[in-house]
Amino acid sequence: MIRALELDSLHAGANHVLGRLHEGAQRLGFATRQIARLLGLGDIISEASWESAEARLRRAYELDPDLLVHHYELGILLCRVGRAPEGREILEPVAARNPRHPMDAHYVARSIAALEECDASG
Repeated sequence: MIRALELDSLHAGANHVLGRLHEGAQRLGFATRQIARLLGLGDIISEASWESAEARLRRAYELDPDLLVHHYELGILLCRVGRAPEGREILEPVAARNPRHPMDAHYVARSIAALEECDASG
Protein backbone atom coordinates (compact mmCIF):
# COMPACT_ATOMS: atom_id res chain seq x y z
CA MET A 1 0.00 0.00 0.00
CA ILE A 2 2.77 2.41 0.90
CA ARG A 3 4.49 1.56 -2.39
CA ALA A 4 1.27 2.39 -4.26
CA LEU A 5 1.21 5.81 -2.62
CA GLU A 6 4.88 6.35 -3.46
CA LEU A 7 4.02 5.71 -7.11
CA ASP A 8 0.80 7.74 -7.08
CA SER A 9 -0.02 9.88 -4.05
CA LEU A 10 -3.35 10.73 -5.69
CA HIS A 11 -4.62 7.15 -5.68
CA ALA A 12 -7.88 7.35 -3.75
CA GLY A 13 -8.04 3.61 -3.10
CA ALA A 14 -4.54 3.43 -1.64
CA ASN A 15 -5.23 6.43 0.60
CA HIS A 16 -8.47 4.81 1.70
CA VAL A 17 -6.87 1.47 2.57
CA LEU A 18 -4.01 3.09 4.48
CA GLY A 19 -6.50 5.24 6.39
CA ARG A 20 -8.48 2.14 7.34
CA LEU A 21 -5.27 0.36 8.42
CA HIS A 22 -4.32 3.29 10.62
CA GLU A 23 -7.80 3.41 12.12
CA GLY A 24 -7.73 -0.32 12.77
CA ALA A 25 -4.29 -0.09 14.37
CA GLN A 26 -5.58 2.61 16.72
CA ARG A 27 -8.42 0.36 17.83
CA LEU A 28 -6.10 -2.52 18.79
CA GLY A 29 -5.30 -3.24 22.40
CA PHE A 30 -1.75 -3.06 23.72
CA ALA A 31 -1.06 -6.81 23.51
CA THR A 32 -2.44 -7.08 19.98
CA ARG A 33 -0.33 -4.11 18.89
CA GLN A 34 2.78 -5.86 20.24
CA ILE A 35 1.90 -9.05 18.38
CA ALA A 36 1.35 -7.04 15.19
CA ARG A 37 4.82 -5.54 15.62
CA LEU A 38 6.29 -9.05 15.96
CA LEU A 39 4.50 -10.06 12.76
CA GLY A 40 6.24 -7.31 10.80
CA LEU A 41 3.56 -4.65 10.94
CA GLY A 42 5.64 -2.29 13.07
CA ASP A 43 5.72 0.49 10.47
CA ILE A 44 1.96 0.66 10.18
CA ILE A 45 1.51 0.43 13.96
CA SER A 46 4.14 3.13 14.57
CA GLU A 47 2.76 5.52 11.95
CA ALA A 48 -0.87 4.99 12.89
CA SER A 49 -2.79 7.74 14.64
CA TRP A 50 -6.34 9.00 14.57
CA GLU A 51 -5.03 12.05 12.73
CA SER A 52 -3.29 9.99 10.04
CA ALA A 53 -6.38 7.81 9.62
CA GLU A 54 -8.54 10.89 9.17
CA ALA A 55 -6.07 12.54 6.79
CA ARG A 56 -5.91 9.46 4.54
CA LEU A 57 -9.68 8.90 4.57
CA ARG A 58 -10.31 12.59 3.92
CA ARG A 59 -7.83 12.48 1.02
CA ALA A 60 -9.66 9.50 -0.53
CA TYR A 61 -12.97 11.33 -0.02
CA GLU A 62 -11.61 14.40 -1.82
CA LEU A 63 -9.97 12.45 -4.64
CA ASP A 64 -12.98 10.28 -5.47
CA PRO A 65 -16.13 11.97 -4.10
CA ASP A 66 -18.48 9.79 -6.14
CA LEU A 67 -17.51 6.62 -4.26
CA LEU A 68 -19.81 6.37 -1.24
CA VAL A 69 -17.47 4.12 0.74
CA HIS A 70 -15.16 7.11 1.20
CA HIS A 71 -18.02 9.17 2.64
CA TYR A 72 -19.11 6.37 4.94
CA GLU A 73 -15.66 5.54 6.32
CA LEU A 74 -14.73 9.17 6.95
CA GLY A 75 -18.09 9.94 8.53
CA ILE A 76 -18.02 6.95 10.88
CA LEU A 77 -14.41 7.68 11.89
CA LEU A 78 -15.34 11.25 12.83
CA CYS A 79 -18.24 9.95 14.93
CA ARG A 80 -16.01 7.39 16.65
CA VAL A 81 -13.44 10.01 17.66
CA GLY A 82 -16.07 12.27 19.22
CA ARG A 83 -16.70 14.63 16.32
CA ALA A 84 -20.31 13.67 15.74
CA PRO A 85 -21.45 16.93 14.09
CA GLU A 86 -18.76 16.60 11.41
CA GLY A 87 -19.49 12.91 10.96
CA ARG A 88 -23.21 13.57 10.58
CA GLU A 89 -22.50 16.27 8.00
CA ILE A 90 -20.77 13.67 5.83
CA LEU A 91 -23.13 10.75 6.53
CA GLU A 92 -26.52 12.50 6.15
CA PRO A 93 -26.27 13.15 2.39
CA VAL A 94 -25.25 9.52 1.82
CA ALA A 95 -28.16 8.23 3.92
CA ALA A 96 -30.59 10.32 1.85
CA ARG A 97 -29.11 9.36 -1.52
CA ASN A 98 -30.79 7.25 -4.18
CA PRO A 99 -28.41 4.40 -5.08
CA ARG A 100 -26.90 4.65 -8.56
CA HIS A 101 -24.29 1.90 -8.42
CA PRO A 102 -24.55 -1.68 -7.12
CA MET A 103 -22.71 -0.96 -3.85
CA ASP A 104 -24.47 2.34 -3.22
CA ALA A 105 -27.47 0.66 -1.56
CA HIS A 106 -25.12 -1.04 0.88
CA TYR A 107 -23.43 2.21 1.90
CA VAL A 108 -26.74 4.09 2.09
CA ALA A 109 -27.99 1.47 4.56
CA ARG A 110 -24.72 1.48 6.51
CA SER A 111 -24.79 5.28 6.67
CA ILE A 112 -28.29 5.22 8.13
CA ALA A 113 -27.10 2.79 10.81
CA ALA A 114 -23.94 4.85 11.36
CA LEU A 115 -26.03 7.96 12.02
CA GLU A 116 -27.69 6.09 14.90
CA GLU A 117 -24.24 5.10 16.22
CA CYS A 118 -23.12 8.69 15.80
CA ASP A 119 -26.12 9.93 17.80
CA ALA A 120 -25.35 7.45 20.57
CA SER A 121 -21.66 8.43 20.75
CA GLY A 122 -21.97 12.16 20.54
